[in-house]
Amino acid sequence: MGARNVDEETIRRWISENSSSPSTTSNTFYTSLLLQSGSSLPTESVVSTDVTPAPTLARVQAGVYNLHSTAFIAGKIITPFGNFNGDAALFLPIIDTSAVIGYYTYYDNGGGGFVTINVYNAAFVLVDWSTLAGASAMPIDIKLLP
Repeated sequence: MGARNVDEETIRRWISENSSSPSTTSNTFYTSLLLQSGSSLPTESVVSTDVTPAPTLARVQAGVYNLHSTAFIAGKIITPFGNFNGDAALFLPIIDTSAVIGYYTYYDNGGGGFVTINVYNAAFVLVDWSTLAGASAMPIDIKLLP
């Protein structure tokens, strides 16, 4: 049984309604949807951003992705999961209709100019996003302090 497939437009609308607007905050922001087919390099669908240069995405291994930008400076990155330079504090569960099938998190990776995204199955083994969520998109929401 896979994760419930939520269409991209529904996710975009939710992010738009629940993300900070650049007009109400002095933070720089980056909001996107990560999509993956099989074990290929994921693609991003950027919802909104004022990060320059634009971040690029790399697949490091199954379940590990790096989002690179020289705008990502250690100690200035805010994610919903905490920022402990490799020790993310929170994990978002990935739930199908009846059970938790996995988790994901992303965090400041210690000043290397990137944010690391990790995806785990229910046993906390790294797996590709598409393994758990199929064609559903993973929302990414990053804020940078001035």
